[in-house]
Amino acid sequence: PEKGGANRMATIFLYLSDVEYGGQTVFPRLEKLTSDTSADLVERLDSLALPTSDKEELVSQAHIKPGSWEDDLVQKCSTQFAVPPRRGDAILFYSQKPNGRLDPASLHGACPVLKGTKWGANLWVWNACRYSLCQGDPLNPVGELPDGVKAPFK
Repeated sequence: PEKGGANRMATIFLYLSDVEYGGQTVFPRLEKLTSDTSADLVERLDSLALPTSDKEELVSQAHIKPGSWEDDLVQKCSTQFAVPPRRGDAILFYSQKPNGRLDPASLHGACPVLKGTKWGANLWVWNACRYSLCQGDPLNPVGELPDGVKAPFK
C-alpha cells in the first residue's frame, strides 16, 4: 500500500442485531482489555461472558471440532480483544497507519455465533480508487470531484 494501489484504509462495522452468545469481532493480535485501561467497558464485556461449561456445550452443539481453526478462533474470542455484537453499536478500526503501511494489529475475524443470529453491515473506506473507477490519478480520486463537493482539506 505504501507504494501505491488501493487498499482498505478503515472499516466501520455496524451491529444490526443482538446475539445471545458469540459473534464478536476479535482482534487476535491485541490483548484483552483490563480494568486499568477501560473499567466500564470491561464490566460490560464481563457481564456477557458465559461460564466455561456453558461455552463448551454451545461449542459442541455448533459442531466445532477440538483443535480446528474454528476452535482456536473461539478461544481467541474469549482471551483476546473482542467486541460483542449489540444492536446499534458500531466499531471503527484502521487497517493502515498514517504512512500507508498496513497495521498488523488490525487483523480481525468474526467469532462463530454459538447461539442466536447475527446481522451486521460493513462500510469500507479505501485509500484510492478501485477497479479503474477513477478517470485520472487513482491515488487522488478527490481530483475528479466538482469544487463544491470537495472537503476543505489542506
